Amino acid sequence: EVDLHSHLTTITLPLSHDIDDEYEWIVELLSWIQVPNSKRLSLLRKLATQTVVFHLWKQRNNLIHNQISFPAIAVFRSIDKELRNVISARRKYKKFRDLMAIWLR
Repeated sequence: EVDLHSHLTTITLPLSHDIDDEYEWIVELLSWIQVPNSKRLSLLRKLATQTVVFHLWKQRNNLIHNQISFPAIAVFRSIDKELRNVISARRKYKKFRDLMAIWLR
């Protein structure tokens, strides 16, 4: 089994031969993160994944606890804004220098 840790929970994934449709997207996401690339692209993929998971979890919690569902475009805009903010806040560090240009492509 593989554990995917986040700030809020731990999701236990079955081994690949036990994967059903419910977990397939998580396995695909983890595979996408681990594809060998440049260090900057790898960092951007990890940041993007963290941001997407956070905003999907936030959307889930709003739906469960407040019965409020935000349109997909609002979630995408929040993800984009947060990633831009994260990259901008760290632009002085060498490994973050070109990330904004890569993100905006």
